[in-house]
Amino acid sequence: MGVDIQSYLPDDLLRMADRMSMVHSLELRVPFCDHHLLAAALRIPARVRLTGWQLKGFMRRMLRGLLPDRILRAPKQGFMVPMARWLRQDLREMAHDLLTDDVIKDRGYVKPAYVRWLLETHKSGHRNCSDQLYALMVLELWHRGLRAGSSERMAVVATS
Repeated sequence: MGVDIQSYLPDDLLRMADRMSMVHSLELRVPFCDHHLLAAALRIPARVRLTGWQLKGFMRRMLRGLLPDRILRAPKQGFMVPMARWLRQDLREMAHDLLTDDVIKDRGYVKPAYVRWLLETHKSGHRNCSDQLYALMVLELWHRGLRAGSSERMAVVATS
């Protein structure tokens, strides 16, 4: 918990939440990060705070009567982006434009037939291939950025 408080929370979770709220012009509040509340929580002995493998058991017990039971019993929910849906709908055309047979063949990392299979399988809904497709799209965009950066450097050298 100490490592999470010092690294994972500020360097990952809070930074991501801050960026996502700012990009949408939202003011974000993180009440459980209040230093007074955190100091009080850390004074509670671990044997009371941690019941078995339920990290939030203590908090749920303390909130009983203040929050509806359906909320207290609800499973943990992450903040995942709907990448699978985006790649089937909004980003489908972009994926196809970035991952053409010619581009994939030129890069030489994977076989074009495999990428076609990923695109078709994902589009059909038989399997979620969003992680693989997203990785290939980011790799292609990275390549294009390198090429653009190289062209810009070459132009600077040529005019010097």
